[in-house]
Amino acid sequence: MRLFFVKDFVDLVFPRNCLMCGGTLYDSEKNLCIVCKGSLPITSYHLRPDDNDLCDKVKGLSAVGMVMAFLKFTKGGNSQKLLHQLKYRNKPQLGQELGLMYGKILNENGFDRSWDLIVPVPLHQLKQSRRGYNQSEKFGHGLSELLKYPIGKFQKPELILDQNLEEAITYLGMFPQYLEETVKSFSEEQLSTPYRPGGWTVMQLIHHLSDSHMNALIRFKLALTEVNPTIKPYDEAAWAQLEDYSLPMSESLTLIRGIHLKWAIVLKSMQSQDFEKTYFHPESQSSVPLSEVTLMYQWHSQHHLAHIQHLMIREKW
Repeated sequence: MRLFFVKDFVDLVFPRNCLMCGGTLYDSEKNLCIVCKGSLPITSYHLRPDDNDLCDKVKGLSAVGMVMAFLKFTKGGNSQKLLHQLKYRNKPQLGQELGLMYGKILNENGFDRSWDLIVPVPLHQLKQSRRGYNQSEKFGHGLSELLKYPIGKFQKPELILDQNLEEAITYLGMFPQYLEETVKSFSEEQLSTPYRPGGWTVMQLIHHLSDSHMNALIRFKLALTEVNPTIKPYDEAAWAQLEDYSLPMSESLTLIRGIHLKWAIVLKSMQSQDFEKTYFHPESQSSVPLSEVTLMYQWHSQHHLAHIQHLMIREKW
């Protein structure tokens, strides 16, 4: 009861109002009330991303594949009111909420795996210094939060072709080089930076990759030498808290290099029937063929490398 009294008192002294209509917000509402959200002039450009009036305007200026926009701008309309709040009323949290809203729409319409990078429009240094933030970057943060997986979640093809396996094997062989080239000039401060709010640091991410891919190689060898063996899951979050995660980055990079060298040799020696061999995963209660596992770890490598690359873009490293 006391907590509710304190909250009611805070709401009385510092009322939370909708940034568009000024009405009182409910606890579940952040910046906009549900009525104003429902009245936003949301475009349908995501339904025809290569054939809309905005696309026609941009195509003459640059080579583009798809052009979309979240809101339709009208002078004096709701979109202008929101833009004014975001740019001139110190409401960076509004940008993130709008990004989350648009991310939900894009996810629901099949665009969750369409992006390699989310790059906000740069803001002049003087403007950003006065404003304190780049509104496009805040929108991008919200968008990426919902599209959390930078290259999309792993999706197994309906039919895994030899070409899919060849591409995955080549990538897994090259991954240590891609990773080392990306992080070789990172400072201790950069290595201690979380790749996203609440996420692992770059250092923890690299140590995780060595642990994860070490387990993957062992699982491969078990599946190749036993009949549908049951693998042992592990708590990756708990492993990330162990003392070896404080070792220098170079230790895990060396380990990753060795793991992927051995892994690539095993993969290249496998015949078609070897990729049909399976191991049993007790968490999913299913047998997983090595063909699927190969593609999954190609995705896993690309997924975490993209986390680091996105951080570099966001922090302008």
